[in-house]
Amino acid sequence: MMIVWGCLTMVTAATHNPQSIMAIRFFQALAESSTFVGTHYILGAWYNERELGKRSGIFTASGLAGTLFGGLLQTIIHSSMDGLQGLAGWRWLFIVDGLMCVPVALYGFLLFPDTPQTTQVPYLSEAERELARSRVPRHVQRAPFNWTFVKRVFGSWYWYGFVMLWIIAGETESFSSNSLLALYMKAHPERKYSVSQLNNYPTGVPAVGIVSTLFWATLTDFLGGKRYLVGYWIGITGIITSAMILAPSATTASTFAAYYWAGSVYACTLSYYLRSSRSTNVSFRSSNVLCLGERCSSIRRRQPSCCRHRINERWFWRD
Repeated sequence: MMIVWGCLTMVTAATHNPQSIMAIRFFQALAESSTFVGTHYILGAWYNERELGKRSGIFTASGLAGTLFGGLLQTIIHSSMDGLQGLAGWRWLFIVDGLMCVPVALYGFLLFPDTPQTTQVPYLSEAERELARSRVPRHVQRAPFNWTFVKRVFGSWYWYGFVMLWIIAGETESFSSNSLLALYMKAHPERKYSVSQLNNYPTGVPAVGIVSTLFWATLTDFLGGKRYLVGYWIGITGIITSAMILAPSATTASTFAAYYWAGSVYACTLSYYLRSSRSTNVSFRSSNVLCLGERCSSIRRRQPSCCRHRINERWFWRD
């Protein structure tokens, strides 16, 4: 799936209109939707409740690091490759991003550990595999993937409830995932920001998200897995930062501060993913996985660092 994702990323460099981008994004979503949910499922198979938060937080923070790196990469490519071989810089960005996916995909294919019950990776001895199996009890509830299973999932309230939950959760992250700070900068009534500034300044939002994710991951592990505490922080942050941005007396400095603070809501992914990975209810887990995958692919713009891109429309369609 990662190879497909990378190929579709590179194909984006050949597009000439928004409709083509939308079509590619549709198929790209099928490939990328398995990344976060699959990894968190694997993490949940290897670590217990008091260990899982920090490990999951590190993985989630790596996605934010990709967003941060993507802004800096875009600046570098724009300044050094724009016009190279007759291609606009944004086209080179997609090509470079897609090529970066290949070694990551090969690593995953050869060395990703699967679950303790099925792992065949060469770097684990049989004793280590047995230790892993004994540390995290295996889920005994299983269901085959068939029509009965599909009806059970879509016939439960979990599916419909979590669809709404993930839509709301996606909006709490929209400060960063929808590049709202960049849009604010482009529409600023008094200041005109350069392309480099439009790419670099918003990277502070995922930087705050990295710190917040790791902080809440460590804290909730220390408190015995009380992930719901993250929800309180998200609610408080969303209300206050929205008020700061919408206030008639808001200044450029206070608006920037609000957007940067709002980046801390990325910690919500930690709580939601871990809830899903630890549940033993088949319908609950399956509905969560389906909704998480949908949210990964359609609501968020977030991608792993190998396929990260955030395009500045000032030079997006210029050939």
